[in-house]
Amino acid sequence: ELKFEIKPSTNQSRIGWDTARAFQDFLHKNPPAADYALLADYGIGRSPDGKTVVGGVSLILCDRQGD
Repeated sequence: ELKFEIKPSTNQSRIGWDTARAFQDFLHKNPPAADYALLADYGIGRSPDGKTVVGGVSLILCDRQGD
């Protein structure tokens, strides 16, 4: 099970890199059986009228060693 916390930020680049580093650390501790691992990170929030919206999707691709 993949669980990690990323410090909230309005800087999308920072969130992306923090998420990638956390995923890399996870793969170092839990090497997958496959050659590659793919993480999809969904930026989900609420619109002013209260509807749930996806503001973006980031994909992080690493090899078995987390590179």
